[in-house]
Amino acid sequence: MTGATTINTAAYIDGGLTWTNSGTVLDSTYIYDGFYSASNLSFGFFNQTLGIFDFTADGFYAFQSYHGAITTFTNAGLLEKTAGTGTVTFEAILHNTGEVTATSGMLALFGGGTVSGTIGGTGGGVVQFGGGSFITTGTVIILDASSFNGLSLINGATWTDSGVTNDSGHFLLGNGTGISTLAISGGASFNFTADDGGIVNGG
Repeated sequence: MTGATTINTAAYIDGGLTWTNSGTVLDSTYIYDGFYSASNLSFGFFNQTLGIFDFTADGFYAFQSYHGAITTFTNAGLLEKTAGTGTVTFEAILHNTGEVTATSGMLALFGGGTVSGTIGGTGGGVVQFGGGSFITTGTVIILDASSFNGLSLINGATWTDSGVTNDSGHFLLGNGTGISTLAISGGASFNFTADDGGIVNGG
């Protein structure tokens, strides 16, 4: 898909669809996967290097799966939330080599996946590892959110650093429900690359 696509009514992805985007998607409402499909189908969204997928509202689930659907979102471009002070819950499995950010409100990642590239909130926004298991596979840069906790790991989510993590922002570890875990594998590194970079204990 190229050009601009606006999603402003509930969208249904069915039939094991694969969606490739090299343009701009502006999404302000629910996306359902497999709602009208047979059970246990796989769905894929590929956001290419020049692709932008932008959440422009609050209070909905993106890529919510039904009937055992498995949805992966492979991001080489920009996945972002730019409007609203509330939360968008992102339920696909994320494989990121591009940038994941929020400049307003919270983008809550609940599907787990693999992380490299850049990630974190700026301008008061928050990216949250809110559920599932995440693995650093290459080099990931945590964006600088100034004094704000722009990236958080909560609600029993786990993050295994098997590569290189460069923290130039504020990373909140632990809050909500369950025990959240950051594990740094042998040979991996977690580096503080700015004066205000740090890990904040969320309790």
